[in-house]
Amino acid sequence: CGECDNDPTNDCVSDCAGEWGGEAVNDCAGVCNGSSTLDGCGVCDDDSNTDCLEQYVIELHEGTNLISFYALPENSTVQNIFSNATGVLGESSAAINIDGDWIGTLMSVSEEEGYWVFVEEDTSLLLENAVPVSYDANGEIEYHMHYGANLISYPFNSSQLINFESLSNIESNFLSIFLYFSIYEETSFGSM
Repeated sequence: CGECDNDPTNDCVSDCAGEWGGEAVNDCAGVCNGSSTLDGCGVCDDDSNTDCLEQYVIELHEGTNLISFYALPENSTVQNIFSNATGVLGESSAAINIDGDWIGTLMSVSEEEGYWVFVEEDTSLLLENAVPVSYDANGEIEYHMHYGANLISYPFNSSQLINFESLSNIESNFLSIFLYFSIYEETSFGSM
């Protein structure tokens, strides 16, 4: 880039944008000056909402725990997810752990569902290489509600405030919302 010498270490080369001596580089997706990065699970994209969690921990207390998953590993079988639980109850399925063998109709975990998990002592679920599921190839999770009780997930990793004004616009579609130790009912407000 303007110097003539015999030193090959300072030779000028063009960057990915074609600028001689420039600093633009291809990202992991091959886009010049792109913003895609490689996450801990080897996935290359430019959406931080889908970045893999190398370790996702859910703390469970002795007894029953109402949980859902905002990230899941590739292997989402009951055996893999709930290895230290005694039983799991979904909306219309269940499984029980008998000496390491899981018996029941619940075979795998879904990002759309909530679960009652039974443990004999305080413990943790450790999920490795879990990918957030609230944003996937099809976009945001869409819930299909049916008449009666629905046990659905909460698809985010942090809490959010509930705008009761926005709930009043749809309250004719539901009778109540039960959260773990909290309730919102059509005619009164609980401890949410």
